Amino acid sequence: MPKPQAVLIVEDEAIIAIDLADHLDEMGFKTLVASTVIDALLIVQSQQVDFAILDYRVGGATTGEVAEVLREKQVPFALCSGSDLGLAAHIFEGVPFIPKPYTEDHLKAAIHSVIN
Repeated sequence: MPKPQAVLIVEDEAIIAIDLADHLDEMGFKTLVASTVIDALLIVQSQQVDFAILDYRVGGATTGEVAEVLREKQVPFALCSGSDLGLAAHIFEGVPFIPKPYTEDHLKAAIHSVIN
C-alpha cells in the first residue's frame, strides 16, 4: 500500500483547520497542521510535505514567505482564504484558490488541480 501524501494545512482558525484535516483524512491524505507562519516553515523544513493549503493571513502575518519556500522546494500548494490579497496577489498568481467559506467541491477541485 503506498504511503499517503502529506498535506500541510496552514490555518489559524482551529475549527477550519480541523474541518480541512477531517476532509483530507477522509480522502486518504496525512495532514500536518500549522497555525503560524513560523510553525509552517519549521514543518516544511523538517518533514515531507507533498502539497499544502495555505490561508493567506495567519496569526497577524501573511503566508507569502511559506509560499516562496514551497515554490523553492517545488511543493505545489493551494490558497484557502476569505481575505483580499491586495499587493500580495502576484505571489499567488496561478495558484488554485479555495474561497472561504469553502465547500467540499471547492476543496476537491483545488486538490486535484494541485496534485495532477
